[in-house]
Amino acid sequence: MQVNKDGRHWRIGTAADVSWIAGHTTAGVSITTAIPPVFDAYATTYQTDQVTAAAYEQALVEDLTMHTADQP
Repeated sequence: MQVNKDGRHWRIGTAADVSWIAGHTTAGVSITTAIPPVFDAYATTYQTDQVTAAAYEQALVEDLTMHTADQP
């Protein structure tokens, strides 16, 4: 589904997408509570107390940029 907000077009999920995610996740504290296990390339991150939030976010964005193809 496409919506227009702030002058940009955004793709968002439909009720069927939400239902699929809900049917493929499990209750608990693991990553599969939010992300279906069929996605084997997901990752979690955490910030240590040794760096600022800004430094952590910058490092994360740089790492993602290095491993992600250009997007519009």
